[in-house]
Amino acid sequence: MNKKLKPLIEPKHFADTLRTYDDVDIFYDGVSDSFVTEKEFIANEKNKEKKINQYLTKPDQLLKNKTKKINPYPSQATPEAVGKLAERMERNAQMTGGKGPFTKTKIKKIKATPVDLNFKIPAPSISVPRPMPVDPEQVAMKQRFEQMLLQAQQQKAEENFKNNTQGLMALIPGATNE
Repeated sequence: MNKKLKPLIEPKHFADTLRTYDDVDIFYDGVSDSFVTEKEFIANEKNKEKKINQYLTKPDQLLKNKTKKINPYPSQATPEAVGKLAERMERNAQMTGGKGPFTKTKIKKIKATPVDLNFKIPAPSISVPRPMPVDPEQVAMKQRFEQMLLQAQQQKAEENFKNNTQGLMALIPGATNE
């Protein structure tokens, strides 16, 4: 089986790269699928233009083509095209897990069963927490903390009074150090 492999580099890109970096005047002709020199490429383009101009200058051709639509696709498939299509369909079936290209799977209909929507939601139960029992140690700790705060406030007040009544602050009327 003679199978043509896909090139690693696209021929058009290859020709453009050679032309850009190596100063080689080579072009890729996609119609004939070959590489041609610059002179051959220009000659081919001129021939294409001549054919188009001849086609457009013939009024008979224009009239025929206006009344008759040209179909660019062939009317029948060639055996090679049919074989390639079958291969692609078979490969697709294998990739997707199907049984084959020409088999259809029937969709099984599932009978719907009705669901009873008459149900009751139970009310949430809320429990109020009981007060914690008072621990005598905690009460004593709280009293000591409050006593420490009171002593700190008294010491600060005494310090402020001492600072305001001694030194230069005592001589300036109405000045306070707060």
